[in-house]
Amino acid sequence: MDDAGAQSGGGRIQEAIDLVGSSTVNVAAGTYNEGLSIVKNVTILGPNAALSPNTATQVAPAVLAPLGNTHAIEGLAANVLLTVKGMDFDLAGTNNDYRFANLINQAGNTWTFEHNVFANARECINGNWYLTGALGDFHFNLLDNLFTGNIVSNGIAVWGSSVSYIDIRDNVFRDNQAWALNLNNVHGSIASNLFTDTSVDGPEWYDDQSGMIIASANNNLALTGNTFSNMATSGINIYDGFDGVLTGTGNSFINCATAGVRVRPGVPSDLSDVAFNGNTFTGNTEGVQNTTASVLNALNNWWGSASGPFHATTNPGGTGDPVTDNVNYRPWTGMAAVSALPAASGPINCGQTVTLNFRYVPDALTPALRGFTVTVDCSDQLTFGAADIVDLGVFDAFDDDYFFALNNGNGTFTIDSAILGGSTGLMAAADLFRITFHPAGDGVGTVTLPTVVLRDLDNGDIGCVVAGATITVDCTPPPAVTNLTTAPGHQKVTLAWTMPVATDVHHYEVWRALWHNGDNVTSAYPEYDDMAADKEPTWPATHAAVLTNPEWTLVNGALPGTSVGYVDAHAPRGIYYYEVYAVDAAVNFGPGSSPDNRATNYWLGDVDPALAYDGDVDVPDITRLGASYGYGDANPLYYNNHCDVGPTHNRSGRGIPLTDSTVGFEDLMIFAQNFGNVGPARQPAGGTDSPQLVWQRVDATTWSLLLAEPCADLKGLHLTASLPEGVTCSVAAGSLLEGQSTPGFAANAPGNGLDAGVALLGQDATIVGAGELLRVVFSGDVELQPRVTARDGANGDLAVSMTTEITPVTPLRFAAHQNFPNPFNPQTTIAFVLPESREVRLAVYSLDGSLVRVLVDGAQAAGPHTVVWDGLDSQGQGVASGAYFYRIEAGPDSQVRKMLLMK
Repeated sequence: MDDAGAQSGGGRIQEAIDLVGSSTVNVAAGTYNEGLSIVKNVTILGPNAALSPNTATQVAPAVLAPLGNTHAIEGLAANVLLTVKGMDFDLAGTNNDYRFANLINQAGNTWTFEHNVFANARECINGNWYLTGALGDFHFNLLDNLFTGNIVSNGIAVWGSSVSYIDIRDNVFRDNQAWALNLNNVHGSIASNLFTDTSVDGPEWYDDQSGMIIASANNNLALTGNTFSNMATSGINIYDGFDGVLTGTGNSFINCATAGVRVRPGVPSDLSDVAFNGNTFTGNTEGVQNTTASVLNALNNWWGSASGPFHATTNPGGTGDPVTDNVNYRPWTGMAAVSALPAASGPINCGQTVTLNFRYVPDALTPALRGFTVTVDCSDQLTFGAADIVDLGVFDAFDDDYFFALNNGNGTFTIDSAILGGSTGLMAAADLFRITFHPAGDGVGTVTLPTVVLRDLDNGDIGCVVAGATITVDCTPPPAVTNLTTAPGHQKVTLAWTMPVATDVHHYEVWRALWHNGDNVTSAYPEYDDMAADKEPTWPATHAAVLTNPEWTLVNGALPGTSVGYVDAHAPRGIYYYEVYAVDAAVNFGPGSSPDNRATNYWLGDVDPALAYDGDVDVPDITRLGASYGYGDANPLYYNNHCDVGPTHNRSGRGIPLTDSTVGFEDLMIFAQNFGNVGPARQPAGGTDSPQLVWQRVDATTWSLLLAEPCADLKGLHLTASLPEGVTCSVAAGSLLEGQSTPGFAANAPGNGLDAGVALLGQDATIVGAGELLRVVFSGDVELQPRVTARDGANGDLAVSMTTEITPVTPLRFAAHQNFPNPFNPQTTIAFVLPESREVRLAVYSLDGSLVRVLVDGAQAAGPHTVVWDGLDSQGQGVASGAYFYRIEAGPDSQVRKMLLMK
């Protein structure tokens, strides 16, 4: 149902409730100016029913906004089950005495409000929830709601002559006036709520802006894990007429103007059933203020200092939050702590475990420890047993000791240990024991210590802070990548894919295999299926299978999860097969995509110069085709098997060659398709629709921005990032930008960190090809991920895909990289890295082996190095176009690579 208007009077929501039996009413987004009368069982679901208003992003809400003299919801019948989820309540249009919910003297109701937003209640006397009368067995559940911008009693006020039962959890009460909860004659639990920023501008007839007021008799309440911060008066105000049981454990009271906990003078004198133990008090004017003659127990709390709370007589040296008379605060926390460490770990998968140490930490006031008993529990996502519990021998240094782990039979174990006989006891921090936890199901597993007892040498209690741990368990792998494609290029293969659930991907693994000559490593190029021992690689059915198959090589094991493609720069010619696995943060491997993701890493028809290749299909290549045209392998004198590239599996110039041992028409058609359309730095039809960028580390202070594939309409880029204090940078145009037919511009805006603009100048001019766009040199060693925007020729935005490639500044082993750019004119850069200081000789040779020039000859430090060859020989003369080799000799290592000078 929506808010398009009622069909038969009243409001749309009320109309839907009246039409159904005990059922569910789904409310569409919109504003409903009506109040509801509830006389039957009903569930009302708004658009945000499954979304927490305190942690999740909300969608367009359904707003219940009554006008005039109308409650938002009024209960007019007994024994009603009402559930409201995901609604927004706004009382800005009502009069002062009307409320979000009003129950009129009806018994046996159960009302549940979850994931709702309550705002703008104006002077709602006794609260936004106003429950009166002899309610009988009334149950009220308030779960994960948001209360904000209200004036008086912005939570629940329960005034009943019979007991009401409440469960109030995970709510946020923020930026309201006066108290949040006004509880009278109630039993139940109030847990994990946030009460914050109560205004001092409450109505003048109320003198209290506490988080919670608890009054009247017959209360039985447990307050656990709540936070009360920035209260204009108190966090909790135990009010006139209070009587009953009240326990507070694990709550935090922060910056409350009057007191964290306040007991008013009108409270009856017996506080024996009231205890606030194991809480935190910091920054409050008073931690606990008790104005009665009865003693309030406030043991084992943290008061903001290991010296305990300040009391002028009983603890004048305490620097923590003050306490008044009649507050029993000894012992105070800060004397010792027992924690499960690490406090947070994972994610782990179902084949992994996490081991936690349970650590004891005393402070300067802690007496010597003789023994302990600790009960350990965990949630359903985890399991552990007796064999997983290890005594770390904390008491072994003393005389005799005892250690025993007792299985309680309910999934918990109690670990007891003590020093026997006379001893000085343990005074220092130490790990008490260790437990290994095993995953049992997805989710955030919690490890808790429900019971911790520490005893001193005289068997007296030692106060203690207890902290558990969380272990994230993820046993569900991400899905397979979809639409995996491979495309050929000059000495590279370009992969692209999609991922249906990218949020579950931490990184990708890219694997490569080769159509080989029977030895897994030697390419079957150019004959492939005509070779006697040729073999296509076996496709791995699972990730485990690829690990044991020697045909497959891991190309990149840490490709970021945001990636949608990869460029595999690989020179030896062949047909390469690829598989991509998605990996989540718990190292669960998704399934493979599908077989036959394969491509050549060269352009079919690029056969000249022989064995060197230039990445183009042009006139010299057609000349070689003509010299071999019409011949087969029966005429080896004329037959050139490098020209035997057709037909292909799909007749495309980018297909897989099905060699037929004859150079003829099928090969001519492949050459014809690729002639003039392919090259080392371009693709047919202008390239990709969006720029595929690589942010690549060159050395300790230098980074390069590369365009991995030609982009059809790229004109400019903007590169920005904040820099560490004191670090500056400079930018320069890369070889791709410098090699364009029209001028390029590259500059960094001073004073803004990295703020570089790159553009090709001229009307209708866009960047052609692929390669280095920009080089950035920093004044120090930095590692960052810049933000990039891109513009097309019409100055419109282009989507950008960018991966980061980081080469270690100090390598673990020797590496000699391919020169860049290649081909080049007139100069190129040769890079290599050394694991330690070595004698290095770097020399350039011609194809016939003649020495052209020695570029490096001497000791070089560990780390990355770059050397520029300007195309001159040892006599300072420019060398001719063609192929050259460079050889790097570095101690026991050497490497030879080929490069091509094209003038």
